[in-house]
Amino acid sequence: MKTPFPDKQSIVLTKSTARKYFGDADPIGKVIQIDQKNNYTVSGVIKDLPANSSIQYTVFFPLDILKDKYKPGDHWKSWDSGLGQLLLLDVLQLQPGFSPETIARKLTAIHHRSQKEAIGAAHYSLQPLHHMHLYAADGTEKGMQTVRIFFIVGVVVLLIACINYVNLATAQATQRAKEVGVRKVIGAHRKQLFGQFLGESAIVCLLALWVALIAIALLMPSV
Repeated sequence: MKTPFPDKQSIVLTKSTARKYFGDADPIGKVIQIDQKNNYTVSGVIKDLPANSSIQYTVFFPLDILKDKYKPGDHWKSWDSGLGQLLLLDVLQLQPGFSPETIARKLTAIHHRSQKEAIGAAHYSLQPLHHMHLYAADGTEKGMQTVRIFFIVGVVVLLIACINYVNLATAQATQRAKEVGVRKVIGAHRKQLFGQFLGESAIVCLLALWVALIAIALLMPSV
């Protein structure tokens, strides 16, 4: 979709939003009234954004709508020339080889040259899109700290499980002493016995992993 907004009265919906308002009918070309006064024509439908994405929107409007609110001569400059509109999330696609830090410094310098009275008040910074979910725009940790905490808890639980398994295996070893003795009598070597016990442990771990993956798949939608 190269031109999702043919004009200022166009609108793009997600699939779930289009189904909410139009059911199973084709929404393209249908009209939606916003704020009981403005009519917008559906020009496109996109897939629903992933539930675990930090970017969550259901309706998309053309940015040209805001241009009419900021005109030359107002307190702020026009939308295209003013640098005071800092309420939007801007996404840039950099060419290979360009440094985000360098571009951020140049943007800051342009801002300061254009609005000298705002020197020191504005500072631009860029971050990779995939960092947005776990890190704030200034680079400080946001959700990453929670991830680290859960990682440490997971490691501790795994260590406790390993210790418990070793204790149980050691306790069962005395009960299998006769089995080991019989196998030695009939010619079993130490490597064969070691391989047997190691193989049994591997099978138990694989079965536990399989059960855990099934449990995660079943419980994840309700989390």
